[in-house]
Amino acid sequence: MADMGMDFKAPKKSDLQAWKHLKNLYQVGIAFHSCGCTGPGYVPRDNAELIAHFQEIKQNYLENQRFWARRGKDPIGESEVAKDRHKNFGFLYSIPKKLKGGTRKAPQYDALQAQVYWSDRVKEVEEKIAFIRNT
Repeated sequence: MADMGMDFKAPKKSDLQAWKHLKNLYQVGIAFHSCGCTGPGYVPRDNAELIAHFQEIKQNYLENQRFWARRGKDPIGESEVAKDRHKNFGFLYSIPKKLKGGTRKAPQYDALQAQVYWSDRVKEVEEKIAFIRNT
Protein backbone atom coordinates (compact mmCIF):
# COMPACT_ATOMS: atom_id res chain seq x y z
CA MET A 1 0.00 0.00 0.00
CA ALA A 2 1.37 3.41 -0.94
CA ASP A 3 0.10 6.94 -0.30
CA MET A 4 -0.36 8.24 -3.84
CA GLY A 5 -2.30 11.35 -2.79
CA MET A 6 -5.91 12.43 -2.77
CA ASP A 7 -5.91 13.21 -6.51
CA PHE A 8 -4.99 9.62 -7.40
CA LYS A 9 -7.40 7.73 -9.64
CA ALA A 10 -6.70 4.02 -9.83
CA PRO A 11 -6.67 2.35 -13.24
CA LYS A 12 -8.58 -0.85 -13.90
CA LYS A 13 -7.19 -3.92 -12.17
CA SER A 14 -6.56 -5.52 -15.53
CA ASP A 15 -4.46 -2.59 -16.87
CA LEU A 16 -1.09 -4.01 -15.84
CA GLN A 17 0.86 -1.50 -17.94
CA ALA A 18 -0.75 1.42 -16.08
CA TRP A 19 -0.04 -0.21 -12.72
CA LYS A 20 3.60 -0.78 -13.68
CA HIS A 21 3.89 2.88 -14.69
CA LEU A 22 2.32 3.99 -11.40
CA LYS A 23 4.85 1.85 -9.54
CA ASN A 24 7.66 3.57 -11.45
CA LEU A 25 6.19 7.00 -10.68
CA TYR A 26 6.06 6.18 -6.99
CA GLN A 27 9.59 4.74 -6.99
CA VAL A 28 11.00 8.01 -8.37
CA GLY A 29 8.98 10.21 -6.03
CA ILE A 30 6.03 11.32 -8.15
CA ALA A 31 2.59 11.04 -6.59
CA PHE A 32 -0.77 12.79 -6.81
CA HIS A 33 -0.56 15.11 -3.80
CA SER A 34 -2.04 18.59 -3.81
CA CYS A 35 -4.29 20.77 -1.70
CA GLY A 36 -7.19 19.66 -3.89
CA CYS A 37 -7.52 23.03 -5.60
CA THR A 38 -5.32 22.77 -8.65
CA GLY A 39 -4.56 19.08 -8.89
CA PRO A 40 -1.23 17.32 -8.59
CA GLY A 41 0.50 19.12 -11.46
CA TYR A 42 2.22 17.42 -14.34
CA VAL A 43 2.26 13.63 -14.16
CA PRO A 44 3.99 11.89 -17.09
CA ARG A 45 1.81 9.34 -18.91
CA ASP A 46 4.52 6.82 -19.76
CA ASN A 47 8.20 6.07 -19.22
CA ALA A 48 9.30 8.10 -22.25
CA GLU A 49 7.55 11.21 -20.89
CA LEU A 50 8.91 10.46 -17.43
CA ILE A 51 12.47 10.31 -18.75
CA ALA A 52 11.94 13.53 -20.74
CA HIS A 53 10.56 15.19 -17.59
CA PHE A 54 13.63 14.21 -15.59
CA GLN A 55 15.94 15.28 -18.44
CA GLU A 56 14.40 18.77 -18.24
CA ILE A 57 14.91 18.81 -14.48
CA LYS A 58 18.51 17.68 -14.96
CA GLN A 59 19.13 20.49 -17.46
CA ASN A 60 17.79 23.01 -14.96
CA TYR A 61 20.04 21.60 -12.24
CA LEU A 62 23.07 21.72 -14.58
CA GLU A 63 22.27 25.34 -15.42
CA ASN A 64 22.23 26.15 -11.70
CA GLN A 65 25.50 24.29 -11.19
CA ARG A 66 27.14 26.23 -14.06
CA PHE A 67 25.90 29.54 -12.61
CA TRP A 68 27.56 28.83 -9.28
CA ALA A 69 30.75 27.60 -10.98
CA ARG A 70 31.03 30.87 -12.94
CA ARG A 71 29.99 33.16 -10.10
CA GLY A 72 32.76 35.45 -8.99
CA LYS A 73 32.76 37.52 -5.85
CA ASP A 74 29.51 38.48 -4.17
CA PRO A 75 28.43 42.02 -5.04
CA ILE A 76 29.19 44.86 -2.66
CA GLY A 77 27.01 47.91 -2.25
CA GLU A 78 23.26 48.30 -2.33
CA SER A 79 22.98 49.01 -6.05
CA GLU A 80 25.19 46.06 -7.02
CA VAL A 81 23.31 43.74 -4.65
CA ALA A 82 19.98 44.93 -6.12
CA LYS A 83 21.22 44.35 -9.68
CA ASP A 84 22.50 40.88 -8.74
CA ARG A 85 19.21 40.00 -7.07
CA HIS A 86 17.22 41.20 -10.07
CA LYS A 87 19.39 39.44 -12.65
CA ASN A 88 20.00 36.16 -10.76
CA PHE A 89 16.92 35.83 -8.57
CA GLY A 90 16.14 32.25 -9.61
CA PHE A 91 19.67 31.04 -8.93
CA LEU A 92 20.12 32.90 -5.65
CA TYR A 93 16.88 31.70 -4.10
CA SER A 94 16.99 28.09 -5.22
CA ILE A 95 19.77 27.01 -2.88
CA PRO A 96 19.28 26.01 0.78
CA LYS A 97 19.39 28.75 3.41
CA LYS A 98 22.46 27.21 5.00
CA LEU A 99 24.45 28.25 1.90
CA LYS A 100 23.43 31.89 2.34
CA GLY A 101 24.91 34.26 4.85
CA GLY A 102 25.64 37.88 5.45
CA THR A 103 22.91 40.49 5.66
CA ARG A 104 20.19 41.65 3.33
CA LYS A 105 22.34 44.57 2.23
CA ALA A 106 25.51 42.48 1.99
CA PRO A 107 24.54 38.86 1.24
CA GLN A 108 27.17 36.18 1.04
CA TYR A 109 26.78 32.92 -0.82
CA ASP A 110 28.89 29.78 -0.59
CA ALA A 111 29.35 29.18 -4.32
CA LEU A 112 31.51 26.09 -3.85
CA GLN A 113 28.93 24.38 -1.65
CA ALA A 114 26.18 25.48 -4.06
CA GLN A 115 28.02 23.63 -6.83
CA VAL A 116 28.20 20.54 -4.64
CA TYR A 117 24.49 20.91 -3.81
CA TRP A 118 23.51 21.01 -7.50
CA SER A 119 25.91 18.21 -8.35
CA ASP A 120 24.14 16.03 -5.78
CA ARG A 121 20.75 16.94 -7.28
CA VAL A 122 22.02 15.99 -10.76
CA LYS A 123 23.20 12.62 -9.45
CA GLU A 124 19.79 11.97 -7.87
CA VAL A 125 18.02 12.69 -11.16
CA GLU A 126 20.47 10.54 -13.11
CA GLU A 127 19.76 7.67 -10.70
CA LYS A 128 16.02 8.10 -11.29
CA ILE A 129 16.52 8.11 -15.07
CA ALA A 130 18.66 4.97 -14.84
CA PHE A 131 16.02 3.28 -12.68
CA ILE A 132 13.27 4.07 -15.20
CA ARG A 133 15.36 2.86 -18.13
CA ASN A 134 16.09 -0.43 -16.34
CA THR A 135 12.44 -1.23 -15.61
